[in-house]
Amino acid sequence: MLSSSSSSDTESIIPQNYTSYETSPTTFNPLIARNIVNFLKIVSKLKHTLRTGWVDCKVQHPESIASHMYRMGIISMLTRNQPNIDTDKCIKMSLVHDLSEAIAGDITPHAGVSKEEKYRLEREAIERMRSTLLEGVNDTDKESEEYIQTVNEMLNLWQEYEDGTSPEAIIMKDIDRFDMVLQALEYETEQNLHLKTFYESTKGGFQTDMFKTLMKEVYAQKDQLEEQRRKK
Repeated sequence: MLSSSSSSDTESIIPQNYTSYETSPTTFNPLIARNIVNFLKIVSKLKHTLRTGWVDCKVQHPESIASHMYRMGIISMLTRNQPNIDTDKCIKMSLVHDLSEAIAGDITPHAGVSKEEKYRLEREAIERMRSTLLEGVNDTDKESEEYIQTVNEMLNLWQEYEDGTSPEAIIMKDIDRFDMVLQALEYETEQNLHLKTFYESTKGGFQTDMFKTLMKEVYAQKDQLEEQRRKK
């Protein structure tokens, strides 16, 4: 613990203007920097917002939205040998597919919200993020022009995932479902829960051979878990 004198000494050396911490000249657009920081403060909510489905099922210490997105990114890296799939695009898509939930929240099918209303709320959230990132930015120079392109590419990937028609969006839908069922199996194993609805909601929904095969392994491990339970 700091003594009162050491605390006072510390305060005396803290500059009143924190911008003086960075004294070297920079060329990065300060307006863009402000917008990025404001956007990241919104995105930060994904690190702390728990996935609604697990909360509703009384899972202890359920994952956050961001942790789900992180493992989807890792899974996406393993799609590199899949035909007609741009793996780098999949990784990017995994990082943005639930971005809207930082504002709209994690709306589940049991929330009493129609698919149309859910899409409207999430689309509105994405456009608010776009406005935050692009506030006051004009394509008057190369840096700003490239920044605008980057923002639009990032947020348009959210729309591509929602449309679900490109090869990458199709496999990402499978990855999303797979990660959820795998997580259900982990919670069942660790917390002695029964999460049957998460298996049933994805049954017959997988479209790619890779994830149909991965699901066979998950179901095999699920059967082993049930067998162990019966023997107790």
